Amino acid sequence: MHISKRCSFFVCFLLSVLHSQGIGLSQRTADSLYADSLYIAGKNYYKLDDGGNAVLHLEKALELFKAGGFTKQIGVAHNRLAMTYFERLGNWKKAEKHWLKTLEIREELKDSSGIARAKHYLGNVYTKMDSYKKAEGFYKESLEFWKAHDNVKKITQNLNSLGLLEKERERYYFAEKYFNQSLALLDESDNEKRAKVLNNLGYLAYSRDDYGKAHEYYIQSLNLYGDYFTNEDKVKILLNLGNVFSAYNDTASARVHYFKALELVEDHKENKALVFNNLGGYFASQEDYDKGLDYLTKSLVIKEEIGDRKGIVNTLTNIGDLHNKKGEKEEARKYYMKARKQSLELGYIHGESQILFSLGSLELEEGEYDIAMKHFQEGVEKAKRLESDYFGYLFNEGLGDVFSAQERSDLSTKHYEDAIEHAEQIRRGIGLEKHRSSFMAGVMGVYRKLAHVQAELGAGDEAYHTYERMKARNLLDILDGAFLVFEDEMTPEEIEKEQLMESSLRNMNRKIGNFTFDAGTTRSLDSLVLEMRAARKEMDRFKSGLYFNHPELKRKTGEGEPVRTRDAVKLLKKNEAAVAYMVEEEMTTCFVLKREGRRKYTAKSFQLEITRDEIEEKTFDLLDDWGSGTSRWLYSRLIAPLKDELNGVTQLCLIPDSYLHNLPFHALKNGETKEYLIQEYTVYYVNSLSALEELRSFGTEGKEKLLAFGNPDFGEEGVRTLRGKMGGLPATEDEVKAIGSIYADRARLLTGTEANEKQFKNLAGNYGIIHLATHGVM
Repeated sequence: MHISKRCSFFVCFLLSVLHSQGIGLSQRTADSLYADSLYIAGKNYYKLDDGGNAVLHLEKALELFKAGGFTKQIGVAHNRLAMTYFERLGNWKKAEKHWLKTLEIREELKDSSGIARAKHYLGNVYTKMDSYKKAEGFYKESLEFWKAHDNVKKITQNLNSLGLLEKERERYYFAEKYFNQSLALLDESDNEKRAKVLNNLGYLAYSRDDYGKAHEYYIQSLNLYGDYFTNEDKVKILLNLGNVFSAYNDTASARVHYFKALELVEDHKENKALVFNNLGGYFASQEDYDKGLDYLTKSLVIKEEIGDRKGIVNTLTNIGDLHNKKGEKEEARKYYMKARKQSLELGYIHGESQILFSLGSLELEEGEYDIAMKHFQEGVEKAKRLESDYFGYLFNEGLGDVFSAQERSDLSTKHYEDAIEHAEQIRRGIGLEKHRSSFMAGVMGVYRKLAHVQAELGAGDEAYHTYERMKARNLLDILDGAFLVFEDEMTPEEIEKEQLMESSLRNMNRKIGNFTFDAGTTRSLDSLVLEMRAARKEMDRFKSGLYFNHPELKRKTGEGEPVRTRDAVKLLKKNEAAVAYMVEEEMTTCFVLKREGRRKYTAKSFQLEITRDEIEEKTFDLLDDWGSGTSRWLYSRLIAPLKDELNGVTQLCLIPDSYLHNLPFHALKNGETKEYLIQEYTVYYVNSLSALEELRSFGTEGKEKLLAFGNPDFGEEGVRTLRGKMGGLPATEDEVKAIGSIYADRARLLTGTEANEKQFKNLAGNYGIIHLATHGVM
């Protein structure tokens, strides 16, 4: 490539001398040769990813071709300029202009294959510009031409482009169909094109939140690309892999990939804006606000240059969020207002809703409750108009926070309940292949807030039910099978129909989210909402029929609900109490449930004077030094205030929360009696009473057979790999032997080198009782 570049420079220089001196050439011939040399130089700069110099030379060549009336060369120059603007500089409007001129000239020359190629390129431009109907029309016209001429290479190219178009429209079923058709037609040895299709399948999997499959496709693509990689290809794959690692919360790996992309991005404006935006988000998440702001500002400048108006609104909002996290409230407010002004001008309702939430949150933090309320109430109305459960959840939680700060408990309760209903609605709508649990983990805070307010109002029964919903939901999703794949239990027709309807809903959500009141709008927002409503009803009818034909799916898709308080206490014995902790920033709420008869029960709440930070600190101290008095201090805060309520109780069902999961409650010491909790009560732990009910319904595999591990032998090599020395535990060998004597021939005891992880994994599933008398590592 470097030789070609030097040669083109020399030819340009020589021909420019000949052109200026008119030595041995006619003027027309000299003009033609000089224009050709400029074109070749521009093409070489394009190949070297130097978009700026490519445009400079190609524009000069185009002027000379026009001056000489060289029609064919004019079309060629327009085409190369369009490719440079599109692929190297990310300027779609200029690419569109030059490809339209290319199409016009090729139609004038009756160049049918050139017309088909130009239409394909215009499809690429209109996909980027969100003009999907235009893009689809050009792609399909191009595809039909190549099908008629049996050109497999061009057929696969158009199928792949149609797949990308359908992905952008969030019609994932059709996107996957086009990609797979393209892959099936490609020769096994065509690594470059197969790599590109695999990369697109990875992009599709990422969009569907299937990060494992996305990662797999990206790595396959990376391995196949090899020397075929252009810098643009590398940047896209590195960004894609960085996004996957970010989704996994592996920020270190995400950072590595983003910076590799930054090294290669060069002058491609769209890619550069993406890289800067991702790096800005990364540094903001790491609280390196200066670097985050620098990258977000660079992204904003490029978006303004290429006219990405929605992108400008979103980046202004992101910069506002960064300033807000940094504590620079006035600066944050300034960017939010800029973003809001542009979103209003554009009619970008989804963007405006996000800004209203950011503004409301800022004012709430500043104690400006009336202003915050105004923003959140306006947001609720926009959420209703968009029929968005996501914004309904956010704005109702915000209003709940405002009313809670004003000690208007009745109104805060109402809005927290509304927020939870929206969150549950989102959860119910997540497809089978997605992770409901990860979504619910992000919305647990609103359950805590509602339970706290209910407890303050003295509604212990309702407060515990809210707490149970919070604690039980994630585990119930796992137990009910929300992570499973059910395609084996559905017919191919049902699978295809479900995918089509999910694609339709996603497409409608996307249209509503991107809706603007610009001059090109041909449909009203209300008509889009009505169409989405109809799509939801169709999905509901389909699911009703699906559950009728496959009753087992209803339970497996997470229809199980957390247990009600009156039913939860039926799991307890008469002399037993369930003690459930809910850790909050400044205090800990505790619920005590007792069964006092066949139908009678009590559910009381207590405010314990122990903060989240104290729990973390004291638990660490306890594990570090048993003789420090920390055990007695924790007992005095977590158990002693409940003593009157626990009168007559001999067994405790403990339900920890947050850092309390690391605390050995049974080892806490009563400062007055000097007894440990395990000496006062029989103790066991559960995640929630709903989970206990669900697990008991499965029965016990292995029934009353015992598998016991004690006194494991690590060997010298194993000890050196651990933090600190882990010596032998000879007393635990005596312990498991004593327990084994009770179970006799129903027990299997493993000690020494036999007490290891491999044995546990191989045997544990066959036993109903497992006893571990070992270090935390085995």
